[in-house]
Amino acid sequence: MRILLTVFLVAVFLVGCKHADNKIEPEDLYDSPDEAISSYFSKNNVISAIGYNIHSKIILLVEEGVEAYSIAELIKNQDNRYALVRRGNSVQISNATGATWSFSGMDSTPYRVNIKKQGYKDNQNAVFHKEMGLYIVMEVKESEQYVASEDYEVLKSK
Repeated sequence: MRILLTVFLVAVFLVGCKHADNKIEPEDLYDSPDEAISSYFSKNNVISAIGYNIHSKIILLVEEGVEAYSIAELIKNQDNRYALVRRGNSVQISNATGATWSFSGMDSTPYRVNIKKQGYKDNQNAVFHKEMGLYIVMEVKESEQYVASEDYEVLKSK
């Protein structure tokens, strides 16, 4: 019985956390993309970030701690105001050579990011970003396959 209750509570917690990404508070809306990004960086103690332009959407890979990374998406609402919204949990790679994870944009577009530490042999044609010390591949799913984005900009450096 105790195990069943624990499983139920964990499931409720995970479902509740999943929807938190989609909520944009009025105080998180700004008049320009630069203001939204700057505010997000200061509120979340961002160390470095790389922005990818994928089909006119801006997706950020954010370093938020020692070898801890997360994804954020720049959103423009119907009032032409901007917010940077976190997409999922952070990924810690301190005890690993890297990580690959999938996430969805606010419009449910599927994405995938692959990060590997410097010196890792199989980097799958990733681009090395000295700002983060990582090989990175950011991909969007088109039809039935993932396609890598090569349109990026370093937004904040260590």
